[in-house]
Order: sequence, then C-alpha cells, then structure tokens
Amino acid sequence: MSKYLALDVETGGLLPHHSTLTVAFVIFSPGGVELDSLHLKLKHKEYCVTREALEVNGIDLIQHDLEALPVEDCQRLAKDFLKKHSREVDLELGNKIALCRTMLAAKSPELEKAIKSIVKSCVAKKHLKPIGSQVEADIARIKRDLLPEWESYVSYRYINLVSIAQFLADCEILPLNKFGLAKLADHFGIEFKAHDALEDSRASGEVYFKMREILVNSQGCF
Repeated sequence: MSKYLALDVETGGLLPHHSTLTVAFVIFSPGGVELDSLHLKLKHKEYCVTREALEVNGIDLIQHDLEALPVEDCQRLAKDFLKKHSREVDLELGNKIALCRTMLAAKSPELEKAIKSIVKSCVAKKHLKPIGSQVEADIARIKRDLLPEWESYVSYRYINLVSIAQFLADCEILPLNKFGLAKLADHFGIEFKAHDALEDSRASGEVYFKMREILVNSQGCF
C-alpha cells in the first residue's frame, strides 16, 4: 500500500504573489505511524510579505533568511525526499528471484536477462497520498514554486480534511460544525503549534487517522 504524505505551506500573505516561506512534509505509514519528515525554509532575493501574515505564522523574516536555503537547494531536497518514499522494494520476492538468477545464469544467459528484468520490477513506484487542511491550495503553490514534477511522486487524488470532517458531521459521527485544523485537532486531543508548517503537517496526518478510526469503528449511518 502507498504511504501518506501530510503537508503544509506557510506564506507571506494570502495572495498568489506573496512569497512561499516554508514547506513541510510528514510521511505516515498506511497504518498511521510517522516515518519521516522534512521542513524546508525557502530563501528569496526579495520577499513579498504582509505584516499580518508574519504575525499569524510567527515567522521572523530576518531570522528566516539566515536559516533558509536557496530555492534550488529546497527543490533538490524535496525531490529526493519524495522520490525515496514513493519507491517500495519487495525484498522477499527480489531475493528469491535473485537466487534463481544466480542458479540459472550459467545455463541460460537469456533466462538470466529475463529474471534480471523481473528483479528490477520488484522496485515499484507507489504514489504518495497527500493529506492536508488547505491541501488543494498548498499543492498548487508547491507545484508552482518548488516542484513542477510533483505528480511524478504524489497522487493527484488528494485527501481534504475539511471535506472528510464535513461528511462525518453530516453522518452525525463527528459532533462539530467548524472544521479548521485547530478545531479538529482540539477535538481529538492533538496538541500542536498552529501555523508552523511542520507542526501543521504532523497534526493533519494525526487528525486524518483519528477520523478514519472513528469511521471504521462507528455504526453511524452505514
């Protein structure tokens, strides 16, 4: 099964021309275990930000610029991270085929070539499943500013926490009428620092698996 990619982006404002400041990814296993994370701070020659946005996300722009990496470096790190987690290796099958290849290679070079091809197929690309609260807008910004080849590693089918929460509320499974990440996290007892990209990403993943759990365990409207 594919892994899940919880994500968040913090920007210098609400408009498209405002600078992308931080991007965070958190990888979860299909069972909801956190496996890895990446927090990128993007350096720009010129920043386009609003005071209100920086107050909300708590970013000190001077400190940010000292710690940030050039966009090109962030692109490389993001690509390597997503590439690593979108590839899965069937080690057991691969080892068995490799053994057969060794045993048969001397007798049939053509058979050895065919088995080698099968071994390569044991390394399968599985697109990550993206999760987020503002996931559609965040993905659009990541594709524009950081990783145009996003869909080489991540599924185009995204998981929107707000939509899931609204559905569960309509089924009278989730007793909420507001579905922002802070409200959802509070309901499930998840503590995090809001508007920090890494914290938001982690909380998004945890909220998703909490909602999945109550849906699986609930008789609800099903």
